[in-house]
Amino acid sequence: MGGGLMSVVNSHAEALRPVVCKLSGKVCPELLEVERQSNRPPWGEELFEREFANRYSRIYGARLLGRIVGFLVVHVVMDEAHVVNFGILTELRGQGIGRVLLEEVLEDLRREAHKTVTLEVRAGNLPAINLYQSVGFAECGIRPAYYSDNNEDALTMRLDLTAPVSWRSTDDRDCASATKAA
Repeated sequence: MGGGLMSVVNSHAEALRPVVCKLSGKVCPELLEVERQSNRPPWGEELFEREFANRYSRIYGARLLGRIVGFLVVHVVMDEAHVVNFGILTELRGQGIGRVLLEEVLEDLRREAHKTVTLEVRAGNLPAINLYQSVGFAECGIRPAYYSDNNEDALTMRLDLTAPVSWRSTDDRDCASATKAA
C-alpha cells in the first residue's frame, strides 16, 4: 500500500470519508495486513475465519479508495455487545477513520436496540482510550497483566447505548458502492 495511499489521502483529506460496512471472509487477506500493523500479538487467518463463522460475531470494515483500511470485530449476544478487535492501517491513524468506523458501528448497534457495549484496551494506548471516551465510553475496571505479549494491564470500558447519543449521526453507505467508486 505504501506512500501512494497516504499521499492521496493527504491531498484529498477533506473529501475522503471511509465507507463502513459488514464484511465477509473474502477480505481476509486485507484484514490480515491491517491486523499485522495494529495488534500484538496479531490474529492469524484462522482466528478471522472463526470469527466469520461465529454467529455472534460481526466484522465491520472501513473502505477508502476501494481498500480495507480498518476493521472492528464485535460480539453481539442478546442486548449486549463486546468489541473484541479493532485496527486501522498505521499510515492512516489520526485521520479520523477509526472514529468514523466506531461511530457507525455504535449507531448500528443502537438501531438494533442493544443496550451496552464493552471493550478492553491497553492501559498505555492513550489515543484509543481518548477515542473511546470521546464517544461516551467510561472506564469500569482493570484487568491486570491482561495482554500476553508484555503483561500490560487492560482497562475495561463500557458504553450505555440507551443514553443520549454523544457522537454525530452518520449516513448509510455500503461496501459495494465504495468498491465501484474506487
